Amino acid sequence: MRFLQGSASNGNFTFNNSGNLELAGVSASRLASISATGNITGSNSAGLPLAGISTSGSPLGNAVQGGTGVTLNAGGAIGSTPAPLAVATPALAASAAYGIAIDLNALGPTPVTVNTLQNTTTGDILLNANGGTTIASLVSNPGGNVTINSFGPLDVQQGITAGSSIFLSTGGLFRDGTLPNDMTLNGQFTYGTSGRFEVTIGSFGTLHLVASGLGLTAPLFPNPLNITKFTFVASDPLANSILAAASNTATASVNRASNSPVTLDTVDPRAKRADDKKVAAVCR
Repeated sequence: MRFLQGSASNGNFTFNNSGNLELAGVSASRLASISATGNITGSNSAGLPLAGISTSGSPLGNAVQGGTGVTLNAGGAIGSTPAPLAVATPALAASAAYGIAIDLNALGPTPVTVNTLQNTTTGDILLNANGGTTIASLVSNPGGNVTINSFGPLDVQQGITAGSSIFLSTGGLFRDGTLPNDMTLNGQFTYGTSGRFEVTIGSFGTLHLVASGLGLTAPLFPNPLNITKFTFVASDPLANSILAAASNTATASVNRASNSPVTLDTVDPRAKRADDKKVAAVCR
């Protein structure tokens, strides 16, 4: 089978396919579990009518939605960088051999727990998570990059191993409630010898390095995880209504331009010195 569309309004939806599989809209009130020996991608026609499924947001536009969880297992790739697979769920497990690209909870931002995120051979891992992300197991991709963009807090509990580079970011835009952009890193983080480890912390966010007990709001070199670049996005106090209400001095004259991202001495000085030497060699 090449195309799959279906729903389970009162239970699990399980499907195993030989070869490539395009998801044109799969939904389950509980677990949606999809396996294919080839690639798993989303069809241009992905989307189902509303079916009373309890997850946040509409299933319209999602390739797959699970009320309690989504499990994806591909002998090829899951989605692609130009066209990530649209998934809606509070719990995700994704395994592939040739790359993973998932856009998670885009239609209804919802906190998610990622229980598995592993790619075994070549290709990159890209996860865009809307609503905050907890990653409960080791993220593994020995043959490429790992990029995780969390539009909300990000909690990596067991580390990341990447054959190339690691890129992590938080970027929640909520104007109310708890400030959403903290990043918490625990476990071992390893990347390729020519790779990079870059973190971007959104407005009001703090980078927590659990093993060393550090809470960072500015770059630190050297650092326990060998992070090579930090970006701390400048914070506008009026972007959050709780802070705005607590401040009696907030006025219309506050410079809104402080929303723009800034980088504060973000590159490892050792890398800068190496680059200077390369330039000097060329000049001679």
